[in-house]
Amino acid sequence: MNTAAPLGPNHWFDAGDKRFAPDNILLNSRNGNVAVIVDRQSGKVVWRIGPDYPGLQLSKPLPRPLDQMIGEHDVHMIPAGLPGAGNILIFDNQGNAGYPPTRQGFFRVARH
Repeated sequence: MNTAAPLGPNHWFDAGDKRFAPDNILLNSRNGNVAVIVDRQSGKVVWRIGPDYPGLQLSKPLPRPLDQMIGEHDVHMIPAGLPGAGNILIFDNQGNAGYPPTRQGFFRVARH
């Protein structure tokens, strides 16, 4: 495991989604290429992203399809009061880790 922390207050739980209870633990496995929320009471995984994405249904399209994440870390829910509050943010190192390399040129550097 790479990162593990309670979700904290969030609008998903306030709207009735019990998977996002503030005390539930959001964690990720850098080597497993997966991020999960574990219900603190039952110990069961109640939300997961990765490592398999074929049936992933998103409410909004992403800039590119969510096809894999590799070597990710620092998963956390953006706290209330910040732009994107309630979204789950993951730093994705990319690489290979048993998957084919991702397309090159996806990340751009702004130069002044």
